[in-house]
Formats: sequence, structure tokens, C-alpha cells
Amino acid sequence: MIVEKEIWDIFQKVRQDNPLIQSITNFVVMQYVANVLLATGASPIMSNISDEFKDLYKATKAISINIGMLDPLWEKNIIDSLIISKTYELPVIFDPVGAGATKYRTNFSKKIINEFDVNVIRGNPSEILSLAPIANISDAIISKGVDSCIESNKVVESAKAIAQMYHTVVALTGKDDYVTDGNQVYKLSNGSILMQKVTGMGCALGSFIASFVAVEKNYYNATVAAIAIYGVVGQIAAKISSGPGSFQQNFIDTLYNLREEEFLRNLKISRC
Repeated sequence: MIVEKEIWDIFQKVRQDNPLIQSITNFVVMQYVANVLLATGASPIMSNISDEFKDLYKATKAISINIGMLDPLWEKNIIDSLIISKTYELPVIFDPVGAGATKYRTNFSKKIINEFDVNVIRGNPSEILSLAPIANISDAIISKGVDSCIESNKVVESAKAIAQMYHTVVALTGKDDYVTDGNQVYKLSNGSILMQKVTGMGCALGSFIASFVAVEKNYYNATVAAIAIYGVVGQIAAKISSGPGSFQQNFIDTLYNLREEEFLRNLKISRC
């Protein structure tokens, strides 16, 4: 069980340790992901060149893999990264972007979680449902591109099943966020609708979680802490934003300037 003070302490450890985070992500969001990591206190790498992974991963503390851009070359580099990360015993966060929307993405995502040790899976309800051991197609793995058309509370049991089967942590994000290790479940109810109006918020979250996992060996607690901080920052930033454009800037500023009292005052967390 994690308490609010522990969440803040993990965040402070990110700020103090300045972990180097490798993010294999898509070109559309690279700049924003890097800026979120810098505001968090982490250091970003955005390499997609497998020939340099062995050298880079000597200093890297965690890896975030996002399949927003997927083709045979990206597949190869992702797999090479996972093989090398295992050699260095680096924690891996996986974001199965668009799983459930196409068979190509769904099959590749299943290949990753079946063949490699993934420590955290972060996805929206449609993505998580598509990876469940037994997906009920009649319930519809409904997605609109990379966006989900299913409420997160309807997918919690599927998230638990995935966590149990693959011995991983699942972060299910939506109107409410849920984090489970297959047994425990935390519900987090912060955030803002504006987070759905800015490209890269979900992608940045995967790398954000990686920065917490890099400094906290209890990956479940680290993931809960990351989701909690991210949601509170989004909620606070939304209050001072007039729309998606100002929200994007205000999110980074709020994250950089967040203080403990402000965080604890806004946090909405409960055990399910």
C-alpha cells in the first residue's frame, strides 16, 4: 500500500537523481516528451538507432517504448532495444499505441509482451482490452484511431488479468485512471479533458512513468506515483488555461513548479 507522502518522495527522487530515460517514440511527439521529462527532473534520450543502444544503455536507467510510429525498421529497433535492455537489466515501459485499432498493431503488441519482460504497460481502455488473455469481441475493442471509445472502469478486470498473466504492472488511463499489479488496484481521479486535446500527452506519460520506475524498484508504487503526479498537474494546469494551446505550456510549467502542499491538496486516490 502506498501513501500520499511516498508518492511525493518518489517524485523528489526523480528530481534529485536526474535519471537518463530512453524514449523510443514517434516523431510527432518527441519534443513534447523530452520537455516533459526535463520539467520532471529526468534527462531524455530519443535514439532509434540500434547500433548505438549498447553504448547508450550503459548510462540509461529505464526505457519507454511507444509504437505510435510502426514499420518493419521500427519493429527491428524496438526488438533490438528490448534484447539489449535485458542485458543491462533495465526496466521497460510499453505503450501499445493503436492496439485494437488494427491487427498489425495488436499482433506486434502481443508479441512484445509475450516474448519480453515488460515491467509496465500503459494504455487506454481499447488498447488494454485488446491485449487481454481472452478479449470479448462482442464487447468491442472499440477505438477511433489511437483514441478509446470505452470507459476505463469497464476494463479494470482485463487489466488485472494482463498484469497477472505477464507479471507486470498495468496503467489503464481514461476519465479515471487505474493501476494494478493483478491483485491491488488503485483508482486515481485527477486530470482534465484538455489532456485529450493535446497530441503527445499519453505518449509523454509512458516516458514519465519510466522516470519514476528508474528511481523506485517497487514498480507498482512507482507507477501509481507517476499517474498521481501527472493527473494532478493536468488538473491544476487546466484551471489556468483557456484552451489546448495554453494548456500544453501550462502543463510543463505546473509540473516544473509543483509543490507538495499543492499536490496533496488536489490528489484524489483510492484503493478498489
